[in-house]
This record gives sequence, structure tokens and C-alpha cells, in this order.
Amino acid sequence: MKKCPNCGKQRLIKNGRHFRGSIVTQEYKCNFCGKYTSEPIVVPDIDVEEKQKALDINRIYRKRKRKEARESYSTKDYSECIIDLLERMKPEPKNFDFIKSNDKDRNPIGIIHISDSHFLSKIDTGGNKFNFEIASKRMMKLYLEATEYFETLGVINVLIAITGDMIDLENHMDKKIGNSHNRAVGTVLAFQILSKFMLDLSVNYNVSCACVIGNEGRITEKNVWKKDVATNNYDWMLFNMLALYLDGIVRFKKSNVLEDVVKVGDMNILLLHGHSISGNGKIEKTIQEIIGKYAMNGKIIHYVLFAHKHTANISDFFARGASLCGNDSYAHNALHLNGKASQNVFIIKGNKTIDSIRIDLQNVEDIIGYQLQESFLEEFEVSFDEEVL
Repeated sequence: MKKCPNCGKQRLIKNGRHFRGSIVTQEYKCNFCGKYTSEPIVVPDIDVEEKQKALDINRIYRKRKRKEARESYSTKDYSECIIDLLERMKPEPKNFDFIKSNDKDRNPIGIIHISDSHFLSKIDTGGNKFNFEIASKRMMKLYLEATEYFETLGVINVLIAITGDMIDLENHMDKKIGNSHNRAVGTVLAFQILSKFMLDLSVNYNVSCACVIGNEGRITEKNVWKKDVATNNYDWMLFNMLALYLDGIVRFKKSNVLEDVVKVGDMNILLLHGHSISGNGKIEKTIQEIIGKYAMNGKIIHYVLFAHKHTANISDFFARGASLCGNDSYAHNALHLNGKASQNVFIIKGNKTIDSIRIDLQNVEDIIGYQLQESFLEEFEVSFDEEVL
């Protein structure tokens, strides 16, 4: 390795030879300063392994920075689209008062578990179809059937427990970038369905909402178990959009986004998504281990709500919710699992008594769903069907 003695740059090129009798010297020209020399500064070459190590470190660093930059501007585009769409959205009336209970401690409390909505999915497996129109009908049916139980049992206070995967993850970076507007439109349509659902409940009930994130909604691929990056999640963004919009109508509980313990009557209810819970007959053991972990820290858990598997499973100390979208191609073809669209509803009656009800939402042909903004539906359909790159 040779440097220019004038400027010290490694920009020397050969510029012919100089003959002095029998002595021949190589002449160089510096492409940086323009000076000529026949006596460059010779710098020993770096060890080959060290040189390769430096190249690898530089390559990894540049790759990480490129990925971070692409994630940053795709998220920025998505956020800007969200703001624009919310400004275009027709406002809903928000003039409800909280219903007061004369005998609050003795009234049963209702819980509606919203699990694995996957609002942006379009499914057609033959036995199951899902899109925004069907999603709005299934949420309407959930409202109608849940409130029928609540009215019969004298429920006044209702908790909406959301356990994640409201919006799907886009794994391919090119699609994440190219579909920013479409994902934003889908997010706002999901927001419309959920906000209308909560507003309907708020007419006759005191409504609270708690949420934990799922494994499909993360915006980046960073470790979702860290609390400081877990909020970088589409589920959490949608939850906070609802919290801002329904402020003063629905009480939103904001705390741990990964697992959350909610006090409902005289019971501590643990919410988690469920992707860390083992299957193959080990669910009960895993649930007991989780309950034991909390007991070691002085917190008694009476019941656990989770989802993830898209099939319902109600037991003495836990309930796994199914999904709003129903059976999809992955579950049908890869996992060989057949499930139905359903959501679970619970009634807490005091004395640590909980009744569990599975609401079948598969068939909704006779249901009139929530009205969605037509222009958003058209935008989503067009951009969803376009092939990106």
C-alpha cells in the first residue's frame, strides 16, 4: 500500500518509468494533489483476516442502517396516511354519559374478549370468507348476542379485553413500503368498526377497554419482548387511536402492552396474546406456570384470557379465544386445523365466580353490519389487489 508523500492520500497511480543509466525507477502521480513522485510512502498491508473482518463489519453495519432507514420511512408514510384518512373520516356523535349503578358491587360484570381480528385479511377457503364487510357483520352479531346476555343478567359494567393481532404483519420489506397507504386505509376501516362497536355498547353500559399486543402486528422485527420496543406495533397504534377518539366515553387502561392484569370485580384477569403458550396438551401446565410466576411476585391470578390458535378452548382457569376472521388457508392447509369464527364472553358474578360463553360468529348472512365509509372500502380493494413489485 503506497501513499503520496505530499498529501498522504492513497491515490497514487503509475505514471511511467524513469531511467538513469542502469537504474530504473517507477514514477507515480497522485490523483488527489497532482504531484509526481518516485519515492512513495510504503505502508505495510493489513493482515488479510483483519482486512476481511473490517469489510464484514462495514457490510453488516450498512445493511442494518439501510433496513432501519427503509422501516423508518415506510412507518412515516403509514403514519402520514393515517392522519390524512382520519381527517377525511366522517365524525361520529359522542355525547354519551356513563351509566351509574345503584348497587355497583352486586351487579354482574361483563367481559367481551376480542381475539385475533386480523381485519386486513381477505380469506376465501371455500368454507370461510372474510373481508371488511363480513368483519363488520360479525362484530355487530357479537354486540347483539353479548348484550342479550348482559341485559338478562343485569350487567352494567363491561370490559372489552383485546389480546392482539388486530392487524397483520407485512414481512416483505418491499410490500411494507409499497403498501403503506393500503395498510393505513385498512387500519382506519378497522378503527371505524371497533369505534362503532364501542359506541353502541356505551349507550347502555359503562365500558372499559384493556389491550395487549399480538405477534403479528409489530412494525419492525426488533425483539417484541422488550417493553420499550413493544409499543412499536400496529395493535398498539390502533388501541391508542381508539383511546384518543373515545376519550370521555370509554375508559382505556394503558399499562404493560405485553401482559396485563386487569382487576374485574373480585377477580384478577391476566391478558396475554398466547403465542408463548405451548400446545399439544401442555396448555394447562403452561398456564399454571404463568399463574405461579405471578404468585411468586405476590399477585394472585384467578383467570387467564389469551388466543393465537384461532380455535376456542374454555376451561376452569383459562379461556382461549378463537378469531374474528375464522379458518384461514394457513390453518387449513399447513396446520390441518378447522376452526370457526367466534369470540368469548364472560360474566363475573362475585365470589370469584365466572361464567364463560362462546359466541358463534361464523354465519352472518342475516346480519346488517356497521356502515363503513364507502370511499375507504374502494381504496382498500383497489390497492389490495395491485401487485407490488
